[in-house]
Amino acid sequence: MASGTVTGNTAQVSTGLTPGTSYTIYIRSICGGTNGDWTTFPVSFTTLCTAIATNFYEDF
Repeated sequence: MASGTVTGNTAQVSTGLTPGTSYTIYIRSICGGTNGDWTTFPVSFTTLCTAIATNFYEDF
């Protein structure tokens, strides 16, 4: 699914991402009313898993 967020910053913090999920992003500039080229190589990352907040037992 393609979607995006326009930001005037050099860094972007995104919320609402699903824990333990891999994402691939492409970046491009927007200067004035002109869109730049998309990055040639995407950036991939995986969000951290959610911590278990209940009793957990593992018997080895």
